[in-house]
Amino acid sequence: MSNYKYQGKPLTVTIAVELIITEFGDQSNIPKSRIVKRIYDDIHIVGGGLNSKYKEITTLIAHALFTLKHIGFANNPRHGYWSFGKIDDVINWFESLR
Repeated sequence: MSNYKYQGKPLTVTIAVELIITEFGDQSNIPKSRIVKRIYDDIHIVGGGLNSKYKEITTLIAHALFTLKHIGFANNPRHGYWSFGKIDDVINWFESLR
């Protein structure tokens, strides 16, 4: 039995943001196609998550990536590739909102 906390739930932008932070923190030049496959296929679906309500999963992941870019955790140094900050930086950003 899986201990995936989103088992039985459809993938959302919010869930994708969390998974991207934990899976790709402090990594550079990751192809978007790899991010989509890892987050959706390898983690969410294998963990027992449900299909997304988005027709295109790449659109959902794109929304998550641009959310992360907006808060300064991610950037895309070249088309189709993404780099990510350290997880501690995200934690500090959220704590600064208090």
